[in-house]
Amino acid sequence: MVDLFKRQLPVKQEPKTLEDARVELENLHLLQGGDTYQLHQLIQEFLRNKQNNLVNAKEQKNNFCKALVKVAQSIPNSPTQELITSVKDAIPHLTEVAQNLTDAVSDENLVWVFKGLHRFYSGQGLYAIAEPWCRHVSNIQGRAEQI
Repeated sequence: MVDLFKRQLPVKQEPKTLEDARVELENLHLLQGGDTYQLHQLIQEFLRNKQNNLVNAKEQKNNFCKALVKVAQSIPNSPTQELITSVKDAIPHLTEVAQNLTDAVSDENLVWVFKGLHRFYSGQGLYAIAEPWCRHVSNIQGRAEQI
């Protein structure tokens, strides 16, 4: 999968310290997972609120959305099982962009957010899940034609 969140700076903590912190978070049920991790909803909300107060919050949201648009653009009309597996971890984040962060996506790329979700689900035969995303694509393209 595309690594959306590569660190730009080296980690300053020792691997043992990071492992101890991960285990402690798991023991407190604040972190769950194996190869990928999921944060508890309250922790997600706390971090989201904290992020909104940062000076560069808008820039971070824009960069996050740009990375996810690239993922969406990589999903063809008929995705292979290999591609589905490679992008599946990004789909909840792409859904977040579609539902809550459309203001951070440029107008010319907005359609890709919804196209990517539609292609991901319809490519697996999950048409009931894909259909609402397809309606968003049609609405966006209809608005563009009116301009």
